[in-house]
Amino acid sequence: ALGGTVDLTVAGMLAVGAAGAGAFAMGVPLPVMPAPLVAAAGFALYYESGLLRDYLLFALGALLFMVWFVQHNFWFVDLDVGGRPVHHICRDVLVSTALVLLACGVSACRVDAHAVGAAFVASGTFFTHLEAGLYRLSWASAGHGEVVYPAWLVAVTSFA
Repeated sequence: ALGGTVDLTVAGMLAVGAAGAGAFAMGVPLPVMPAPLVAAAGFALYYESGLLRDYLLFALGALLFMVWFVQHNFWFVDLDVGGRPVHHICRDVLVSTALVLLACGVSACRVDAHAVGAAFVASGTFFTHLEAGLYRLSWASAGHGEVVYPAWLVAVTSFA
């Protein structure tokens, strides 16, 4: 093995370089390229400092990159899933991701317990709303074929 510990500055530079290489391999356009780089730098800074500010830098970069990825790959799909357009589902997934990133950040940075609880309740409530919407739509269209989002899957993911 390499032995010993790795200097955090070197690890941070490697993380930013790997994020840049991965984004380049995915075909990320130059205007969006800073998002994964900022996310990697924010994560490296957070790993070293544990500050909420550094985690929010990571979360912002990750979310901006995810917005580009979802818009580039799924937003334009002209398809209804159980009567609901795909771009509405994509929007809800992005909001849910933002809430999850926020909840994890306030939890990991040892913020006030009430803020942590509020973040997790908001995240869980929105995700349950997303699941319920998919289930309602699949239930309404169940007579027309396969169920899109079965009840057992709602229960399993809600309790997990």
